[in-house]
Amino acid sequence: MTPSRALFSIANPWHYTPTSDALFVDAVRDAAAYLLQHSPEFRQAADEVGFKLEALRSIDDLPRLPWIDAAIYKQRPIRCGDATPAVTFSSCGTRGPESDVALDRTALTHAALLRQQLMASQGITDRRPTNYLMLSYDQEAVGLRGAGWANIFLTRFAPIHARHFAVRLTADSQPTFDLDGAVAQLAEFASQPHPVRIIGFPDLIWRTVVAVQQQYTSLPLPEDSLLFHGGGWKGWSWTDGSGGRTAAMTALCAEVFELKRNRMREFFNFTEHCIPYMSDADGRLRIPLQSRVLARHPDTFEVVPPGSVGVLQFITPLNTLQPSLSLLSGDLGAVHRDETGRETILEVHGRIDPQSVSCADLAAEL
Repeated sequence: MTPSRALFSIANPWHYTPTSDALFVDAVRDAAAYLLQHSPEFRQAADEVGFKLEALRSIDDLPRLPWIDAAIYKQRPIRCGDATPAVTFSSCGTRGPESDVALDRTALTHAALLRQQLMASQGITDRRPTNYLMLSYDQEAVGLRGAGWANIFLTRFAPIHARHFAVRLTADSQPTFDLDGAVAQLAEFASQPHPVRIIGFPDLIWRTVVAVQQQYTSLPLPEDSLLFHGGGWKGWSWTDGSGGRTAAMTALCAEVFELKRNRMREFFNFTEHCIPYMSDADGRLRIPLQSRVLARHPDTFEVVPPGSVGVLQFITPLNTLQPSLSLLSGDLGAVHRDETGRETILEVHGRIDPQSVSCADLAAEL
């Protein structure tokens, strides 16, 4: 078994050990060796910082890794080697260049395995038929985009009894949010014995729960129902209290739908990286052991101490069909230590460029 396969097969993605650290370093080294041979972009980045493969010996050496700006994916299709893509999808930047992302069969298998292990370890997998209210895009509405793929993938962890998409195409092929239909469908789901899973963008969830409260005051969902939310708020930034908006949304969902705190989970990911960051029962985004996140000073690009805000760099050996081993994102955030002293808590503060448009931004305009 390769180090990468062993790494992505670990049963609890939040349980770090010296063994998992060693597997991560081995898998990253293997991916770096491959990219140095097959990716001109990664090789150029390595040359610019004088990176040598033998310098990568332990977790402490990860800051030495060269990085590639994730924006490069918006400039042109990038492939490494001759593997055939198993899936390709784009970002939601419909007002500008879109990222072109491709995964080979191995990466797709590992991405699915990680998500399965994560959900199982958190008690989120279920064998009971489940009703899904999708407050997000149907693939028919926007094509195969990263956020749509991620949200639809979340319906794999409990059998589908019924699934309703609230964002659909109009007669002139424009996506639109059917709020009245979402509220009516949720009321129908609430009358059935099956657990309900609400999946979508915060803005659409907020509008839906407010409308439900206005119409019904409360609408208790069946036991073991869940809320998955992710994507942030339109125009959110670390200075305008987006965390407060999320807290208000989850508090109202808890009141109206009678959901427990540990049954409301936030997700963060971005299309080019393909690793899921899910909140724990206390609402903290956790970094799975198949990834590492560094925060770098926006001027010097030196790694900043835990808890300090910087530009987020994401490292994972998931995909070598593209040079996504080490990506510098367009997000500001901080990495915090957990109760064991490890840096496993991710705090995302917002985008560096306030003009950038995400899937959540587009959803907020529907």
